[in-house]
Amino acid sequence: MESRLLRRPVGTILERNVATKSKAEVNLHAFSLLFGSYMEYTLRRFPDQQNIERRLDETGYRLGPRILELVSFRERANRQLKIQPMLNFISTTIWRNLFGKSASLLKFPRGTWGIRDSEPLTNKYISPNLGGAAFIGGIIRGILCAANFECTVACHQIAPEKG
Repeated sequence: MESRLLRRPVGTILERNVATKSKAEVNLHAFSLLFGSYMEYTLRRFPDQQNIERRLDETGYRLGPRILELVSFRERANRQLKIQPMLNFISTTIWRNLFGKSASLLKFPRGTWGIRDSEPLTNKYISPNLGGAAFIGGIIRGILCAANFECTVACHQIAPEKG
């Protein structure tokens, strides 16, 4: 009977092992509320579009190295030394950990690569014209810079394919 009294409740995020994977770390609505509040704060502080996208990119850039470290540790992934395997790792493993689905990896002429997500989570509840995808672009840039790849990341909105 005393052992029941001495047990601490387990379940706070700080007490969990980082190596364990959780299928639903953050609820979609909780993320949307948090991201929407951050967008509202950013819109109030920076009224023009370029400053909003720059601010979102910087925030994502600071998260990128942390995401790379956490996902690499959880997945027991080896460090990628070439750009194509690294981008493949981002578009599959990291994307699945962040957004619950994989993205498409695209190769363009002259060594340019792209990652395509037809429905970015950051644009789900806000207008795509606000540049919420710049946050994801910043995460990608932060991951690539943390892995010692020189890069330039640009986010573009592509019209959905009709057919």
